[in-house]
Amino acid sequence: MEKALRDYEYWIMVREPQKEGYKKLSEVLDTNYQLTHEGKSAPNYVFSNEADMINRALLGMSAKKLQALLDTKDKATREHFTVEINKTISELQTMDMGLVMAGFDYETRKKTIANICSTKYKHMQLIVKELKETA
Repeated sequence: MEKALRDYEYWIMVREPQKEGYKKLSEVLDTNYQLTHEGKSAPNYVFSNEADMINRALLGMSAKKLQALLDTKDKATREHFTVEINKTISELQTMDMGLVMAGFDYETRKKTIANICSTKYKHMQLIVKELKETA
């Protein structure tokens, strides 16, 4: 019981900063959108597209497909990920923020993130394969 509690506390220590990182990434995306769209706020799809771009690059599928795979009843897909996956997503969000602030367009960010995932984080797709096999 104690180990389960420690594991959960560690998961929270990783997940909470990852959530905050997503908020910061969203702010950067919104600011960038406003600069290129006459001060208009970014529509919601801009944020979900960016999150799905990271999901696809890292895990090979969109949040919707991951929800089906994990058989989740909510839309908080990342709440169901392991510590390792959430830690990696947090790192990718930070990298993505830098790319947005450097002025890279979506396609360039997508290719860059995909390249990083296929080299540094290739093992993460094995985790998804294991999830598929146990689902």
